[in-house]
Amino acid sequence: ALNEVKNLGMTRLIGISNFPTALIDQAVSLTDAPLTVNQVEYHPYLDQSKVLESVRAHNMLLTAYCPIARGNVMKDATLKAIGEKYGKSPVQVTLRWLLQQDGVMAIPKSGSPKNAAANFDIFD
Repeated sequence: ALNEVKNLGMTRLIGISNFPTALIDQAVSLTDAPLTVNQVEYHPYLDQSKVLESVRAHNMLLTAYCPIARGNVMKDATLKAIGEKYGKSPVQVTLRWLLQQDGVMAIPKSGSPKNAAANFDIFD
């Protein structure tokens, strides 16, 4: 189905979501067009190193959803201490950690313009 949508010109890029390594390999072998991304839950409490290794091997990106672990990073003493050292919140520390990894992007949910703006204020 992804091949058909791409071949019809209905999308420029195609990707997958929640695929473990074996399914990534299978999907790559079955698609005519390159897959560009695998979207998975990824945050400091959920190791996705095998998936990240697999997507990198296939020249794909990893999109981290739930990157702040449903708010749990805000209660983490280690992340708080790092944030205090750099004048950042635990959320900002977590987002920066994710984005510093090669081939990783994050899609944090924000319920307020203030928090959305803070999510971008992580590059100093």
